[in-house]
Amino acid sequence: MEYKNLKQNFPESSHAEPIVSGYFPTEARSWAMSTKFKKLVKWAGTPPQFREPETEYDFARSIGISLETLDTWKSHSAFSSLAHESLIGWIREKTPEAIGTLYQKISDGGADGKDIEFFIRLGWPYEK
Repeated sequence: MEYKNLKQNFPESSHAEPIVSGYFPTEARSWAMSTKFKKLVKWAGTPPQFREPETEYDFARSIGISLETLDTWKSHSAFSSLAHESLIGWIREKTPEAIGTLYQKISDGGADGKDIEFFIRLGWPYEK
């Protein structure tokens, strides 16, 4: 079976668990895992209080894999570094909002000296 035909038969929205048997074509296995693996990396790279769904069990169900598959993917040698990169991206995405919230706190008179010092240092980092 050609790869393009396989992809047509198993769309990305499929909730079937990937087949990982030895006789299944390698390119099909990597396609089946790649999209879902990327979703796992992004989910794991999101701070727990902001994850949707909240639990590993619910997340695994939402992308159509078992907890055993999720654990296997989490043990992949690249998983930790990819999840960390995802977290860094999440932090960068939230930074403008966090700075705006800090500024609002200062503007409303609810900031202490450390808040104000931190805000100023964001604009004028230490000179070396």
